[in-house]
Amino acid sequence: MRKTAATGEKAKAEAALWGGLAHDLRQPVQSLLLLVHLLSQKQDVAAKKATIQYMQQGLVTLQDMIEAIGQLSRLECNSRQTPVAAIEFGPVLGIVEMELARVLAGRHIGLEVGGTGTLIEGEPVLLVLLVKGLVCNAIASCSAGAIALEAQSSNSSTSIACTYEGDPPDAHQRKSFFIELASKPGEPPVAGVIPGFAFIERLSAALGWTVTIGASGKGLCRLSLTHTKAA
Repeated sequence: MRKTAATGEKAKAEAALWGGLAHDLRQPVQSLLLLVHLLSQKQDVAAKKATIQYMQQGLVTLQDMIEAIGQLSRLECNSRQTPVAAIEFGPVLGIVEMELARVLAGRHIGLEVGGTGTLIEGEPVLLVLLVKGLVCNAIASCSAGAIALEAQSSNSSTSIACTYEGDPPDAHQRKSFFIELASKPGEPPVAGVIPGFAFIERLSAALGWTVTIGASGKGLCRLSLTHTKAA
């Protein structure tokens, strides 16, 4: 009975993810079309370069979303035949660090990591997207300093947590599949369309993870992903 209920909940989560993606994938596409138009009007080389960088980040985010759709579709087809493998957190983290290096540098935010040897069950591409989305939402809300990203595992569950100084994701961020990461005044422009918290919630639910927002004391916020291991 519980297995049937869990299967039903997973199906609902996947349906919500598909529906949200189909609707909200239009946002980055429309933003990119607008940027192309603005680029065609610019005469200044530096301004064109900044716009192109913004477009590149938008295209990377769009590519991530499309990749997620393909991977989830393949997982759904193979879920009854292929067991889920365990991979180390380190390689996942390495890809996330590489892809977000410019964004972190532009916001003057460091990334402190832990638990790189932790084994995590899941499809690598989707785990990268899930962790990257978690860090992106922390970047959007982080006011200063560094983001601490750590994975932990026990006999019953696996968790990945982002802790940072700042407020929790705001109402707009929590309901959006995509958000624009604006640069701070006087700082280099940061290319800007990243996965919103709503996308992370939907994707985590489809993959059997739970995402939570909590306080960690002294003005710190904690975004956590938790996966309960099969008995």
